[in-house]
Order: sequence, then C-alpha cells, then structure tokens
Amino acid sequence: MVKQADINMTFESFVALYEKDIKPKLKLNTWLTKESIIKKKILPYFAKRKLSEITAKDIMRLQNEVREMTDCHGKPLSKTYLKTVHNQLSAIFNHAARFYGLNINPARQAVNMGAEERKKMLFCPGRSTPSFLRP
Repeated sequence: MVKQADINMTFESFVALYEKDIKPKLKLNTWLTKESIIKKKILPYFAKRKLSEITAKDIMRLQNEVREMTDCHGKPLSKTYLKTVHNQLSAIFNHAARFYGLNINPARQAVNMGAEERKKMLFCPGRSTPSFLRP
C-alpha cells in the first residue's frame, strides 16, 4: 500500500515519495548524486520533522551546520557544493508545494548558500586569440 502524501508527514516519509516521483525521470548518476546529498546532508537534520513545520529559520540553521562541514581531506565544502545542497533541499520543497499542497517553500525564503564558481578563461599575454582557439 502506497502511503498518501500529507504535508504533516515526516520529512523522511515525504522524501520516500519524492524518490518514487522523481527517480524514474532521471539518469541513474543524477539520482545517485541527489540521493547522496539527501541522505548525508539533509535527512540527518530534518528526518523526523513534519514537512509542514520546517521554516526558513530551520533552513538557515541547517545551512550553518553544512557550512561548518569539511570534505574527506578536512577542507571546507566548496561554494558550488553548498549551492547544490541548497538547490536539492529547495527542489524537495518545490515538489511538495507543486504536487502535494505545501503552502510555501521555506528553502526559497532562506538565502541560498554557496555560489557557482566561475571559471576564468586564460589568455596568453600579447595575443588576441585565446590559446585554446588557435590552430
């Protein structure tokens, strides 16, 4: 029996429904990346909370905890990764709002953490054409 979606269900229960809805539409690697972020960064914080009771303040607290985390080398998580974590959390709440009647996405109310890292194009001094475009 499939559990009926209810915005008063736990976040963990909703994530199971989210997976059933979203996973079939994605490439396996895309889902595995989402799943890893959800299980390692988001669920430990919100699993037993009711979906409808999570606020923008709760999102900010999670963001602060994630910002303090480090990678396997002890370095701070990249700004791109922080943004990815926030985007995944926002995607879950967007899904709840769009398809299951959640009134507001608290992740949208909270400021996004992290940023996309911009890659610089390197040009050779004294040349007008970038080295990667020259024959």
